[in-house]
Amino acid sequence: MSKAFAELRSEKRQPWKMLVVFVQSLVIAFTVAYVIELKRNVDWLGAVEIGLLLWFGLSAMQWEKVPLKMALIHAGDWLVKLLVISAIVGVWK
Repeated sequence: MSKAFAELRSEKRQPWKMLVVFVQSLVIAFTVAYVIELKRNVDWLGAVEIGLLLWFGLSAMQWEKVPLKMALIHAGDWLVKLLVISAIVGVWK
């Protein structure tokens, strides 16, 4: 087991962090919904295209001082989040 993984496992669980992630996801969902609403008359596929564009313009272009593998994991996570949120908003609308 790597040292970093062992350190992560030994950390105390902090339930408030789950709440923070939930609130962050809500803010993202409302923001995506607002951007999709600005476009007007967008079906779910158009909403997914907007989500993809938001991911490319905002998330995929952020290169922090992290290893490439970690940056790709974060970019993939954001891609899934934005596409799922966009599809849900597009269908719901």
